[in-house]
Amino acid sequence: MAKALGDVRFAKAQDVMTKEVAYIDGSATVAEAIGLMRQKGVSSLVVENRSREDAYGIMTRKDVVNKVVDPGKDPAGVRIFL
Repeated sequence: MAKALGDVRFAKAQDVMTKEVAYIDGSATVAEAIGLMRQKGVSSLVVENRSREDAYGIMTRKDVVNKVVDPGKDPAGVRIFL
Protein backbone atom coordinates (compact mmCIF):
# COMPACT_ATOMS: atom_id res chain seq x y z
CA MET A 1 0.00 0.00 0.00
CA ALA A 2 2.85 2.41 0.72
CA LYS A 3 3.99 2.09 -2.86
CA ALA A 4 0.57 3.04 -4.20
CA LEU A 5 0.53 6.12 -1.95
CA GLY A 6 4.01 7.02 -3.20
CA ASP A 7 2.82 6.75 -6.80
CA VAL A 8 -0.07 9.13 -6.09
CA ARG A 9 2.14 11.55 -4.19
CA PHE A 10 4.29 12.08 -7.27
CA ALA A 11 1.58 11.89 -9.94
CA LYS A 12 1.26 14.78 -12.35
CA ALA A 13 -1.96 16.80 -12.42
CA GLN A 14 -2.57 15.76 -16.03
CA ASP A 15 -2.60 12.11 -14.93
CA VAL A 16 -5.49 12.55 -12.48
CA MET A 17 -7.50 15.48 -13.84
CA THR A 18 -10.64 15.40 -15.94
CA LYS A 19 -9.88 16.73 -19.39
CA GLU A 20 -13.47 17.20 -20.57
CA VAL A 21 -15.13 19.54 -18.09
CA ALA A 22 -18.94 19.75 -18.07
CA TYR A 23 -20.36 23.29 -18.03
CA ILE A 24 -23.88 24.61 -17.49
CA ASP A 25 -25.40 28.04 -17.93
CA GLY A 26 -26.40 29.78 -14.71
CA SER A 27 -29.91 30.41 -16.00
CA ALA A 28 -30.57 26.66 -16.30
CA THR A 29 -32.80 24.89 -13.81
CA VAL A 30 -31.55 22.42 -11.24
CA ALA A 31 -33.54 19.72 -13.06
CA GLU A 32 -31.58 20.49 -16.24
CA ALA A 33 -28.34 20.32 -14.27
CA ILE A 34 -29.28 16.92 -12.83
CA GLY A 35 -30.00 15.66 -16.34
CA LEU A 36 -26.65 16.93 -17.62
CA MET A 37 -24.82 15.33 -14.70
CA ARG A 38 -26.46 12.00 -15.52
CA GLN A 39 -25.75 12.34 -19.24
CA LYS A 40 -22.07 13.18 -18.67
CA GLY A 41 -21.62 10.73 -15.78
CA VAL A 42 -20.28 13.41 -13.43
CA SER A 43 -21.13 14.57 -9.94
CA SER A 44 -20.41 18.26 -10.45
CA LEU A 45 -20.72 20.95 -13.11
CA VAL A 46 -18.86 24.19 -13.69
CA VAL A 47 -21.39 27.03 -13.79
CA GLU A 48 -20.60 29.58 -16.49
CA ASN A 49 -19.90 33.10 -15.28
CA ARG A 50 -22.54 35.70 -16.07
CA SER A 51 -20.07 38.46 -16.90
CA ARG A 52 -16.33 39.00 -17.10
CA GLU A 53 -16.34 40.20 -13.49
CA ASP A 54 -18.03 37.03 -12.18
CA ALA A 55 -16.06 34.01 -11.10
CA TYR A 56 -17.01 30.58 -12.37
CA GLY A 57 -18.95 28.45 -9.90
CA ILE A 58 -19.32 24.75 -9.19
CA MET A 59 -22.57 22.91 -8.61
CA THR A 60 -22.39 19.46 -7.03
CA ARG A 61 -24.81 16.63 -6.29
CA LYS A 62 -24.41 17.50 -2.63
CA ASP A 63 -25.61 21.05 -3.39
CA VAL A 64 -28.69 19.62 -5.12
CA VAL A 65 -29.52 17.37 -2.18
CA ASN A 66 -28.83 19.89 0.59
CA LYS A 67 -30.27 23.02 -1.02
CA VAL A 68 -33.08 21.70 -3.21
CA VAL A 69 -34.21 18.15 -2.44
CA ASP A 70 -33.98 18.18 1.38
CA PRO A 71 -35.89 21.48 1.74
CA GLY A 72 -38.59 20.05 -0.58
CA LYS A 73 -38.11 22.44 -3.49
CA ASP A 74 -39.00 21.45 -7.05
CA PRO A 75 -35.76 21.11 -9.09
CA ALA A 76 -37.65 22.16 -12.24
CA GLY A 77 -38.59 25.44 -10.57
CA VAL A 78 -35.20 26.39 -9.15
CA ARG A 79 -32.60 28.19 -11.26
CA ILE A 80 -28.90 27.75 -10.60
CA PHE A 81 -28.38 31.52 -10.25
CA LEU A 82 -31.16 33.22 -8.35
